[in-house]
Amino acid sequence: MKKRQLVNREISLKDRRFFLEKSIKTLNLIVNSYSEWITKEDFLIKLEKYYSRFLNDLYKARHFTYISVGGDLEHIADHIELSEKLFVNLIETIYSMARYLERFISHQNVLRKFRSSIAIHNYKHQRYLEQIIETDNNSILRELNTILMRMNMFQKFI
Repeated sequence: MKKRQLVNREISLKDRRFFLEKSIKTLNLIVNSYSEWITKEDFLIKLEKYYSRFLNDLYKARHFTYISVGGDLEHIADHIELSEKLFVNLIETIYSMARYLERFISHQNVLRKFRSSIAIHNYKHQRYLEQIIETDNNSILRELNTILMRMNMFQKFI
């Protein structure tokens, strides 16, 4: 590997580490605050705000991960260690999970708006929507914890 490529790889790894650590901190904040936030009226506003910050930092970490392995995930150079190849795959998987969860959070917002638009006397629909929202809240927290667990497990590689 040429000296310039080595320096660029080291810089990319440093930047990746920075944005991963930042994203883990934000995700920790979300997971630890989730139970408190869920009881507030502005729950989804806070969740979307912090989740967007997390996703943005994760995207940047993903970007620097690509650069650190030469920018081609299909043909990673032989000199890249197996643990690094595994991490590249992991960050791509986590990013996909995070994007899915972003969509799920957006769906939660639509459900809440729909619940608000249903007439108060329509108890059957109100109760049904309450159950869906509660189930979705549990699913969101479970997925957040899964992403955080995966990121924490591989933090030693960053």
